[in-house]
Amino acid sequence: MTAYQPDTYRNKIYFFGPCHYFGRNAPFDKTIESFLQKMLNEHGLPYRVENEGQDFAARYQDIFHNLNALKPAPGDIIFFYFWNVRSTDDAIPFFSVKDAFDPPQDFKKIFCTKKHINELGYKILAEKYFDYLTANDFFRDKDFNYPAPPAPYFHRYGIPPQYERGGSASFQNAELEAYKQTLREKKLPVGAIVMNCNPFTLGHRYLVEYATAQVVKLYIFVVEEDKSIFPFADRIELVKQGVKDLANVEVLPSGKFIISQRTFSGYFSKEELQDAVVDSSEDVEIFGREIAPTLGITVRFAGEEPTDNVTRQYNETMREILPRYGVEFREIPRKTFDGEPISASVVREALKRGDFDKIKELVPKTTLEYLRGYERR
Repeated sequence: MTAYQPDTYRNKIYFFGPCHYFGRNAPFDKTIESFLQKMLNEHGLPYRVENEGQDFAARYQDIFHNLNALKPAPGDIIFFYFWNVRSTDDAIPFFSVKDAFDPPQDFKKIFCTKKHINELGYKILAEKYFDYLTANDFFRDKDFNYPAPPAPYFHRYGIPPQYERGGSASFQNAELEAYKQTLREKKLPVGAIVMNCNPFTLGHRYLVEYATAQVVKLYIFVVEEDKSIFPFADRIELVKQGVKDLANVEVLPSGKFIISQRTFSGYFSKEELQDAVVDSSEDVEIFGREIAPTLGITVRFAGEEPTDNVTRQYNETMREILPRYGVEFREIPRKTFDGEPISASVVREALKRGDFDKIKELVPKTTLEYLRGYERR
């Protein structure tokens, strides 16, 4: 996600790479991309900056897959972050930022945190990129193109194949993909649901019951970040109590890599982002690439989202990305009561009013008992 993006623009500037481009250790409006976008806006330059960074530095194949799938327009600019390119590789047009923090930078400022650059460092780097683009007339000539890379490099961006760490052939080999599909068909279906359950409702229960009928095993990941009305320890216990009669269900904490502040911070600011375009691709990429194969998950379930724009966009991102990793996405119609979708937010509003007549129609008995005790606290 990049802050300050304009609605109208002439071209885009893309950043592909690992954690420094992703913006680890900084809020989304303090990344290289967001700082650069702000400078472009201030100078009236009609460019939109896109953050395509990933938080896992060693997964070059995934970064190259996304890069190769990009369809840039004439005049678009692409930055790709490398830390092991030699200056003798003249097939690659590049510039170095290694002197960005040299004097006269204020030595009293700390530009790195936990071996990664922080927001102060990102601002310095953004200024470095802006100066480079300005000095080399990128903004003056929208038809600027690099010359064709010399032989033997034929990569569309002039990047030697040895830097792809395995290359992207597995994403482009039709015969391999066909073989992988035959292997997937031999798998027993294993499902997953990610829920915040703030608190656990009959709507959640309905989704779980639907999913358990489709798979031999269902994992429920309960969002672990304690940024909800009800604490994580209580929420996960309510889920366990609410599904304990279902033999093929296992309830797990989501950890730091499934809908967390680290992977999808926008989830915890839904009210402020209802009119915004949110980017949850990093969260979904991690699930498809790392979590699903670890547990053999082949299908992920989610409820339809008619009212919450952030969750609706998250569902759309899952529908787009998960199949790339052999994970099917299934969106389930929401259970309703009196013509209204059952949701945790409706339960919370009823709790504020002390309307337990309505609450008992929306939640299991275990949640109802918990809420009665919660009200007395």
